[in-house]
Amino acid sequence: MYILDKRNLLRYIWLGAVFVLALPFNLGKLTGLSNWFSPFLVLSSVIVLKSIVILHLIGLIILVFSWFRSRWFCKYLCPVGFSFDIITMCFPSNKVRSFSKIPPINKWLVAISFGGALFGFSLFLFLDPLVIFNGFFGSLIHSFDLLVLLTLAAFPLLLVLQKIAPGLWCEKICPSGGLQLSIAELKKFVTGSSSNAKKSEAGRRLFIGGTIGALAAIALPDFKKKNTEPAIRPPGSIESYRFDTLCIRCGSCIKVCPTQILKHETRLTIGLLTPIISFEDGYCLENCNLCSSVCPSGAITHYNIKTKKTIKIAQTLVDMSNCYLIKQKECAICKNACHYNAISFNGIEEASIKMKVVIDQQHCNGCGACFIICPENCFKMKAV
Repeated sequence: MYILDKRNLLRYIWLGAVFVLALPFNLGKLTGLSNWFSPFLVLSSVIVLKSIVILHLIGLIILVFSWFRSRWFCKYLCPVGFSFDIITMCFPSNKVRSFSKIPPINKWLVAISFGGALFGFSLFLFLDPLVIFNGFFGSLIHSFDLLVLLTLAAFPLLLVLQKIAPGLWCEKICPSGGLQLSIAELKKFVTGSSSNAKKSEAGRRLFIGGTIGALAAIALPDFKKKNTEPAIRPPGSIESYRFDTLCIRCGSCIKVCPTQILKHETRLTIGLLTPIISFEDGYCLENCNLCSSVCPSGAITHYNIKTKKTIKIAQTLVDMSNCYLIKQKECAICKNACHYNAISFNGIEEASIKMKVVIDQQHCNGCGACFIICPENCFKMKAV
């Protein structure tokens, strides 16, 4: 019999909140807020970036709770785990668990992931339960196609797995659960209640797993640099070859973009479903840093409005062949639209009334304002 006690009431309220936050709505700086509650995601981000922002404290505080209350996140805040409980309640089964002999890999995933994170790559963020849950509902932002179907499939497949093999995901695979089990393991080491065999096993896992992650992080950059398609990323994005690994494809930056120039990458590349900029419908506003504010993984680093003018988004190129100035027609629309004073006009030849557009690349941050406003499509935006 299912009893709605205080714990389950809290879980229902939290599940509803996570559901609302995961929907494809622009909630300002609250967009995707639930992602910051993932201790695995937050700790990975902090290790990769070697820095911390205020919202990281949410996940870090939950880690502290897990020290005193084993698997506190799993018991109270994991929407996937609570969904499993609902499935079990609605479709009870008398099946005896048959996976007891399957070795757990969750703590190995943690060791490998953090070993890689030390060298700039966190390898298993896509397996975080909050990432999976948010990805399922966040996929509603897309027009439906095969790629969206693949993204939508992860959460339902976990529900099917729970029905077929109850507890397999939570106890053997989930890296977030593995992190909390590792914390409980560390607590036993500190208090002296762990056996020498357990200490040896944990040390071996930490060394081997961390080494595997570190070696992968060292080898991946060269591979990704050769196989990463150039794309214009949101302002403040880290290097493209690292971006594809650290980005969790949550879509929060896309939801909050006021000009809707951020889109999901749909090309079949390593960066599939990561955010890219398309200047066809607008430009990157000079007074906006929302995409930076809502990124939980650090793929888009946090910056303030004052420093935005120093952040290079794209390289702006100009083709004068169709420009009004070369045709001796009066036009200054691009210069007036530039908020960074990066556009000027110079004479093509001495004593000539024909003018050309000159872009000061040191002041131009590639916002795309000139691109979107030019009546003759003279400007081109190129990835940097």
